[in-house]
Amino acid sequence: MADVPVKSGGEGKRGVANVDIQHSSSPSSSSSLPSAWRGFGRKVTLLLPYVWPKGNAALQGLVLLCVGLLAAERLVNVLVPVYSKNIGKHVQTENLIGHPGLS
Repeated sequence: MADVPVKSGGEGKRGVANVDIQHSSSPSSSSSLPSAWRGFGRKVTLLLPYVWPKGNAALQGLVLLCVGLLAAERLVNVLVPVYSKNIGKHVQTENLIGHPGLS
């Protein structure tokens, strides 16, 4: 418990409020936190009527295009480091093979 000074309404009266402050035993423990993916399907079905335009095929196609582009962006973000590593290894082996003194 901690005493926190407070000032009340228009008369300028001051008082003290008792506030219960709880600290977690270990701030880095995330096992007690609920998963962000819990209830994902329920959340999507709740938001879907606001995202999916009914009766307009052009807007539906645009929504599908945007979702497809987001999925492609995620895939590219995963694959770029893998291909960069492979390119670096290939360049390194090419340099070693091209120079007779380096083997």
